[in-house]
Amino acid sequence: MTSTAVSTGFSLPNGASSISSVDYAGAMLPWAMIQGFKFKVVGVVVLTVITLLPALWNRRKILQEARELAQAQQAETNVENAS
Repeated sequence: MTSTAVSTGFSLPNGASSISSVDYAGAMLPWAMIQGFKFKVVGVVVLTVITLLPALWNRRKILQEARELAQAQQAETNVENAS
């Protein structure tokens, strides 16, 4: 990565010999995760809860939509059979 940056004209700051990554400069998610790990077990638990809540909410929505779709298909089948 360092050679690519230097070849494009990027100058390294004084004292720096390489670039590890420029990807995380503006990304809040990796920063928040790293900050969470600084709080050891409490941080990991909070990050886990923050991860699981949307996953569980999404699962509930998927199951709800599947039930609604099954009911709609059943009602359509009933109408066709009544005809």
